[in-house]
Amino acid sequence: GEQELTDAALAMTFGEPFAAGLLQAPAGRWAGPLPSPYGLHLVIVDAREDGAAATLDEVRAAVTRDWRHEREGTSSAELNEELVSRHRVRIEWPDGVEP
Repeated sequence: GEQELTDAALAMTFGEPFAAGLLQAPAGRWAGPLPSPYGLHLVIVDAREDGAAATLDEVRAAVTRDWRHEREGTSSAELNEELVSRHRVRIEWPDGVEP
């Protein structure tokens, strides 16, 4: 399904160049291609929301989750794959172009 991501989560998952390009992309229009470790992407930003400072409970939950992943030996590649698998991906080919 759709996922809301912070700037930091975007950079951690898809890399700094992708996150920087996405932050500059206009809402409601296609942008790209943007590079990531997974290849080049055409993206559309549906909406942006200004962030708010994290609460202590949110920070505690994030630190606990990261600690558990590290303790369980989950590699960053596995974690990134898990995060990417939660995103909605739609590929649209231009008219007359075969995949």
